[in-house]
Amino acid sequence: DSSTQRDDYFLLSLPAGRTVTGLLNGLTVNYNVYLYNAAGVEVDSSYNDQSTPDEVSWTNTSSSAVNIYVRVYRAASTQTTYQLRVSY
Repeated sequence: DSSTQRDDYFLLSLPAGRTVTGLLNGLTVNYNVYLYNAAGVEVDSSYNDQSTPDEVSWTNTSSSAVNIYVRVYRAASTQTTYQLRVSY
C-alpha cells in the first residue's frame, strides 16, 4: 500500500463447507474489511471505526472449493501497518 493507494487484496481458496473469518484488530486509524466471491460480488463487510475490531465471515455452501478475495481498505488519510487474521 503506497501513500496514494488505499486497497490491499488477498486471495484464498476456501474448501467446501468451511467458513472464512477475517479480523482486523488493534488499529490506530480507520481501516475496513470486505469479502468478495470469485465473481467480484461482495458477500460481507465491516465498517467500524479504529477503536472497534472489524470482522467479516462467509460460509462456502457449495460442494467444491471456491476462491475468496479479502479486501482491506484504508479509510483514514494516515497510513499505518495493520494485522489481518484470516482463518477457516
